[in-house]
Amino acid sequence: MKNLKVNCGSGLLLLMLVWACGGQGQAPEQSLYTKSQVDSFIQVYQSKLERYLLKDASLQKQVVLNQEGIHLYTPQADTLEYSLAWDFLPSFKELAQQSPELLWHHYQDPDKIPLHQVKAPDPPIVLEKTDKPDAALEQPLYGRRIALDPGHFGMNWKEAQMEQKFIDMKLAKGKKVQFYEARLTWFTARILADELEKLGAEVLLTRELQQSALDISYTDWYQNYRDTLPDGQKPLSPTLAFFKKFRKPEFIARAEKINNFQADLCLIIHYNVDAANAPWKAPSPHNHSMAFVGGSFMKGELDTPQARFHLLRFLLTEDQKNSEQFCHEVLTTLAEDLGILPIPALNNQSFLQDYCQAMPSPGVYARNLTLARKVYGTLCYAEPLYQENKEEILRLSTLDDRWQDYQVPSRLRELAHAYRDAILRYFRLYQP
Repeated sequence: MKNLKVNCGSGLLLLMLVWACGGQGQAPEQSLYTKSQVDSFIQVYQSKLERYLLKDASLQKQVVLNQEGIHLYTPQADTLEYSLAWDFLPSFKELAQQSPELLWHHYQDPDKIPLHQVKAPDPPIVLEKTDKPDAALEQPLYGRRIALDPGHFGMNWKEAQMEQKFIDMKLAKGKKVQFYEARLTWFTARILADELEKLGAEVLLTRELQQSALDISYTDWYQNYRDTLPDGQKPLSPTLAFFKKFRKPEFIARAEKINNFQADLCLIIHYNVDAANAPWKAPSPHNHSMAFVGGSFMKGELDTPQARFHLLRFLLTEDQKNSEQFCHEVLTTLAEDLGILPIPALNNQSFLQDYCQAMPSPGVYARNLTLARKVYGTLCYAEPLYQENKEEILRLSTLDDRWQDYQVPSRLRELAHAYRDAILRYFRLYQP
């Protein structure tokens, strides 16, 4: 997704609709594709659906591919929601590349916004590397827009415990170790942002250190929530309010910031734990990396029009493939630079079997995570190591480095450098 500035609200009126008509408009008298070509489309897309997009086979009734086109149905498969004739496949792909938000408006009302009449505004002028002396050597990321999403939101130990994203363990000889993931991810992202900006990139962080993506701490958000309740209404507890009221809007805010930024690349930064080591009261001898892209819809996860739109977007565009390529470079660099190998296909992480579909690259999985679904374009949802690994737990709890006035583990800088190298390699190999 390149740097196309679109205001999708009142800006939708900027679309050039020559005349109103139903559906996608009249297909040309001579079809663009022969029957054998359409048969090939059906075979390719059906395989993609089964291998990477539909974890539950019962969802296949909602996606029908035939000689007429691709058809999306509501959960009961009794109401046709959207059809795309094969002749309009190039237009769909082009708009998905230029302005996926406009494509979403078309999906919602194809009669009002016929696909063949949609013309996105021209993109703004972006300086090429050749416009800046020696840019290719001095700043190889000049002109690139990179979004970094530091996972989770806990701003202190109390919030991290509520979010259930922390390590609290007593090691051998009574050594006590405590740290929480939201702090690790933010400093990793901030150190990485500094590195990328030196290389010429424009960088977005979806949250600040003491704030969520809603630009407010959870403690302040909860107080506002309590203050705005009607008289006599009992507030939810802080933990219940987080899971029932706060978390979904916070995820949406992250995705909206990234999509509005119109990034060339998005890195979603997390730190993992060994799921087979729950409840994480002792160190794990294992340490692997993994990464996720959008896909692998489970039963009940195609119940909304927006979910079905994202499924169609993954099916017909290169977003999932491009994201897999980026993830591959991230995991390859983690292995080469830090010695953290991608998780093998045969593993004891049950959630990978229960919720995911393996992509061709080792350690990369399709999974229907909120951000992996809602963020447009190329992304890597990175889980680089197990925090409670017997060696990593010491590295992550040792404050032997600094970022500005903060003491941080040097391990975070090592991860940031690996991500930097992976981003450079991805652009060099796939987007020169």
